[in-house]
Amino acid sequence: MNSLIYSFLLGFIFGFGCVQCVLPLAVYGAIQGSFRKSSIFAILFNIPRFSVFLVLGIIALISTDLLKGVMVSDPRISIFLEILIGVVLLIFSAELFGIFDFDRAISRKIAGLLEHHFQEVQLTEEQNLGAFLRGLIFSLVCALESGSLILGIFGIAILTMNKFLAFLTILLFAMGNVLSTTILAGILGTSTNFLEKKTKINVRNFLRYVGSIIIMFIALNYLIYGISPLLRFLSPT
Repeated sequence: MNSLIYSFLLGFIFGFGCVQCVLPLAVYGAIQGSFRKSSIFAILFNIPRFSVFLVLGIIALISTDLLKGVMVSDPRISIFLEILIGVVLLIFSAELFGIFDFDRAISRKIAGLLEHHFQEVQLTEEQNLGAFLRGLIFSLVCALESGSLILGIFGIAILTMNKFLAFLTILLFAMGNVLSTTILAGILGTSTNFLEKKTKINVRNFLRYVGSIIIMFIALNYLIYGISPLLRFLSPT
């Protein structure tokens, strides 16, 4: 029972501390401008992220050895992972800076396809679909990035071969992570709205550009760490 509580708390704390995971959501949440809109955005953004962790939990329930094989891969895979994280963060940074409109470029087209092929589907809120799609893009990156931490928190479950405990541990970690990031997005959205009312300054635009620049620097850092060893690997000896 204690290990499950620790898993939830660790996921909750990790939601605040994982910069590359929470920063995009925090910035998007802040620029929504209200607790309600920010919370809805965070929930929709987190659904795919939670789903990925749920899949990992189901894999652990089937076979802990299989989960270790999924999460502990060839070290060379980390090169690809670093580049993937950098590219995803650059996409978020470019959108926040206003280089392209994610909802117009992607969400609207997908909504049109869904409504065309499934007549019963009526997607009137492209922004909500956009929040879900952003979370979908980022969910795999987030799960892979926190993979080593996940393996650590349910190490006891692996040693005891308690598959159900391993499943619950991952599930509670995900619940804690989703809860903290949703709360954070809601708080930032409320704070932004409060500051704009008090100062009459467009705080959301300020946060959008500052957040974009910070995310861009983080993205470039990941790309450098990923591309440098890749070039050494490809260069003739």
